[in-house]
Amino acid sequence: MLLYTIARYLHFIAIFGVIATLIIKNTAIKTLISEEDAINLAKVNLFFNLCLILTCIGGLVLWFWVGRPSNFYTQNPLFMTKLILFTLIFLLSLFTSNFFRKHREPKKESIEVPTPIVLLLRLQLTILAVLPLIAFLITRGVGFGY
Repeated sequence: MLLYTIARYLHFIAIFGVIATLIIKNTAIKTLISEEDAINLAKVNLFFNLCLILTCIGGLVLWFWVGRPSNFYTQNPLFMTKLILFTLIFLLSLFTSNFFRKHREPKKESIEVPTPIVLLLRLQLTILAVLPLIAFLITRGVGFGY
C-alpha cells in the first residue's frame, strides 16, 4: 500500500509538472523571442522533459507493479488511447525540444520561432487537455462496455 501511494503521488506530481511547463511554454512562445526568453524556455523545456519521463515511469510502475491488476488497464481500449496520446505528446516534444536545445545559448539578440514549433506546442497542450478526462473514465471502468 505504501509503494502504491508513493508511486501514485510521484506520478501526479510529474503530471502537474508536465502541465505547468507546457502552459508556460505556450504562454511564452512567440514568433520572435529574445535571447533571455530562449534561455529560459530551454530551461523550462528541460524540466518538461524530466517531468514527461517521470510521468512515464510512474505510470509504468502503477500499470505493472502496484495498484490494480495490469489487465484492468491493458484490456481497456480507452487506456490504449491514452497511451497513444501520451506517446504522441512525447514524439511531438522531440521536435520542440530540438529547437529549444539549439537555442539555449543564442548567438543573436532575438530568435525567430518557426510556425510549426508554435503549432506543435499548441497541439501538445490540446492533446494534454484530453488526457485527464480519459484517465477519469478509465478509473470508472468506462471502456469495458459497462
